[in-house]
Amino acid sequence: MYLKKIKSLFIHIGLHRTATTALQYFFSRNDNTLKKYGILYPKTGRDEGIGAHHNFAACFRHSHPFFKPEKKFEQYIKEIIAENSAFETVLISSEMFSEIPFNNDFDRLRILKDIAESVKIIIYLRRQDEYLSSLYSEDIKAGFKKESRLSPLEYFELRKQQINYKVICEKWVNIFGVDNVIIRPFEKEQFKFGTIYSDFLNILDLKLTNEYLLPSYKLNVSLTREKLEYRRLVNILSPNPKYTRKLTDFLLNLKSRTESQYYGVYNLEERQMILSFVSESNEYIAKEYLNRIDGCLFYSLSSLPNSNLYQEEKVPNILSDAKLIEITKEYLKQEPTFYFSLRKAVLKALNSEDIIKKNAAEKMKTVLNIHTKKIFRHYIKYLKHEILRKIKTNWFYKVP
Repeated sequence: MYLKKIKSLFIHIGLHRTATTALQYFFSRNDNTLKKYGILYPKTGRDEGIGAHHNFAACFRHSHPFFKPEKKFEQYIKEIIAENSAFETVLISSEMFSEIPFNNDFDRLRILKDIAESVKIIIYLRRQDEYLSSLYSEDIKAGFKKESRLSPLEYFELRKQQINYKVICEKWVNIFGVDNVIIRPFEKEQFKFGTIYSDFLNILDLKLTNEYLLPSYKLNVSLTREKLEYRRLVNILSPNPKYTRKLTDFLLNLKSRTESQYYGVYNLEERQMILSFVSESNEYIAKEYLNRIDGCLFYSLSSLPNSNLYQEEKVPNILSDAKLIEITKEYLKQEPTFYFSLRKAVLKALNSEDIIKKNAAEKMKTVLNIHTKKIFRHYIKYLKHEILRKIKTNWFYKVP
């Protein structure tokens, strides 16, 4: 037991792809303003980048592939309580909480009730077809090879349990009680006062005013469908990662007049199938947790995107040969050595017994037709730049 408790503890658990990065950026940049209203967004357990409490959340898992707690849970709690001496409310945010497996690791969350008089769990739920589309895109953008080998429908089969929001919410309700789990649909039509920031502040009984700093640019931007397919094919072919680590940033910044601004991965029929699969779960949440007699969780269901836009998904070649060559040519201006690595990977995969890899190579083999003289010209320019950079660097360090 802890002699000194936090009066009110809010745990924001995501879910993923519900503007968590933007919110955490907002909380960390406005931590002094929040303090003015008696709310602490602790520095303890907060990473130095966006400002999420991923390290703290990792304490509740047996292991995590990317985040390792720097301290024991008890030490984190002591430091948070020490930080909290002048504040009534503590806000902690990490979507990693939503990743905790429903086993003994999840039961460990009960300890949070020992450190606070009141614990509130905040969960944002995104319409499942959009959620899966965004999650699939993010996995490919991050370079995950296993997920890149899956079609969007295969990805749905893989993540099927993650979109049953009834199961997810009930697990949290069973520990903290129905009155202590705050469920908010992640939908602009339902945001209080029109934004995710004003909606979240409203939960804390605050209003979004000019004293808060808002992000000046969009965080965690998605790739368009064409660029996503390019990244997916590269992930499957697995050229030297040394030359692909900058690829996602390049694709995000690449501008093209002929590029489609379509971001989804499911066509209308597939979206309707996904929403049919979760309809009972969504209706249950709307009625039981949000007290909506009509059982409607997401208002935008009545206005699914225009079906004509989704016909694009039925075209087998999402990425045209012309667009594929255009992207490759632009990227080799920055990373000319990428082409040689990609060429080697394509040639090798064309003779592979791995059908998925071979199919990816068939789609990418058009890059083999790129004029090599231009590539060598870019390569020589690249080498000159690298040599000059190294000379300057060595000269700098040798100067007494």
